[in-house]
Amino acid sequence: MRRSIAIAAVLLTGALGLGPATAGAAFPGKNGKIAFDSNRDGDTEVFTMTAQGGHEVALTNNANDDLRPVWSPFGNKITFWSDRAGNHDVHTMNADGTHVRQLTTTPGLDGDPSFSPNARKIAFWSDRAGDFEIFTMKVDGTHQRQLTHNDALDGDPVYSPNGQTIVFTSEVDGDAEIFKMKANGTHIRQLTNNAASEADPDWAPDGRAVTFESSRDGDYEVFRMKANGKHEVQLTNDAGNDVDPAYSPDGWFVAFASDRDGDLEIFRMKANGKREVQLTSNTAADDNPDWQRLRPYGHARQP
Repeated sequence: MRRSIAIAAVLLTGALGLGPATAGAAFPGKNGKIAFDSNRDGDTEVFTMTAQGGHEVALTNNANDDLRPVWSPFGNKITFWSDRAGNHDVHTMNADGTHVRQLTTTPGLDGDPSFSPNARKIAFWSDRAGDFEIFTMKVDGTHQRQLTHNDALDGDPVYSPNGQTIVFTSEVDGDAEIFKMKANGTHIRQLTNNAASEADPDWAPDGRAVTFESSRDGDYEVFRMKANGKHEVQLTNDAGNDVDPAYSPDGWFVAFASDRDGDLEIFRMKANGKREVQLTSNTAADDNPDWQRLRPYGHARQP
């Protein structure tokens, strides 16, 4: 399985490992369902299930690829990317799969969207500038703005729970590393730095830690570090690839995908790496889990 932004196009043609991947930030609150994607019907579709596994429901059903689902902070919408319009673009839909709306229409690839904590913006990556860069837009698809400008491949953007920072992946030094920047694209800072590939960061709901995947021990495992990049801790350790970690809104659990048994399945563990539980079991590739947050901020109006 890959884990490099550079081969994103491989997944687009139906291969197992996509390039950039991301989970939305775990906004603090009560745990809801888990959204994920699966190719169990021959192409990739978006599904949901309970946090304990089971009651799996397909939200999309068409001949195209719908993938990388990410919940809105209010738990009432999902953003994802799809080639249903003939090009890979960012879309949104209601939590039950209705009212699908296409947000980007540029030639090339737009993908891996992630909501801001007030649900007014979406961060995503695009190759419209010639290489993969980070962009933001309003939740209706307007006011698209490029945040990163370099010759490297930038992807996996995720807003911090307070909305002030975006963590992302960049191959600026030849391999994928985790970076963060202010939400306006300034003050870029590198958090990881080694010869391995680090990708798919996700914020803890309190904003104090970031999970990510790393190939530093020969295969991909899930790690956690403080938001400043210090105190890295390895959470998984097995013979397979453990990827795409996503915190639960209450901060107690991390969902992830693993091919340790041959097929890519969704697992859940405690945030300290203990008590792993397998949630899906089939011969398809189930990937990219993201956790629904049930309770909105205070009395904020849901958009």
